[in-house]
Amino acid sequence: LRLLFAAAALGASSALLAAAPGGGGGGGSAPSMSGQQYDAAAEYRKGIEAIQAEHYQDAKKAFEHVLSVAPDDANTNFLAGLAAAGLGDLKTARKYYEHAVRSDKDLIQAHQELGITYAKTGDKAKAQAELDRLNAMQQKCNSTCAKAADIGKAIQALTAAMASAPQARLETQP
Repeated sequence: LRLLFAAAALGASSALLAAAPGGGGGGGSAPSMSGQQYDAAAEYRKGIEAIQAEHYQDAKKAFEHVLSVAPDDANTNFLAGLAAAGLGDLKTARKYYEHAVRSDKDLIQAHQELGITYAKTGDKAKAQAELDRLNAMQQKCNSTCAKAADIGKAIQALTAAMASAPQARLETQP
């Protein structure tokens, strides 16, 4: 399922790929602040391929390169979150997902994964807030918009994650 999201995000980020730096200009070039130039489009493709192959460290590195060029790209932040989650780093995944939903409030998969990450880390209130956002999207869509099925699947996935999330428990017997 995550691979489908990654493939969909690849198609949805054509604006990022079109905006990637390169060519033009002539003359001298200014020194890079980072010392390293990256082809955002090539790095994005590398990241997608790495996610699909479950090579999460390679994906993380590639998406970090893209984010050095386009730090507010919602799809890249979402995919960087998937890579971090694949490495078991839920704190970093959460950071990327939060950035993704700030950049694109309608990125359903980012809301889903953010909510699931909150549930996995025991933050039930924030997981519930993401579920509420998804439910609001569903209400607004009224089951007729193009994303209706995706919203429904996201709600189901987050609801299931919340049901199986770790619960704090007080033991009363020694």
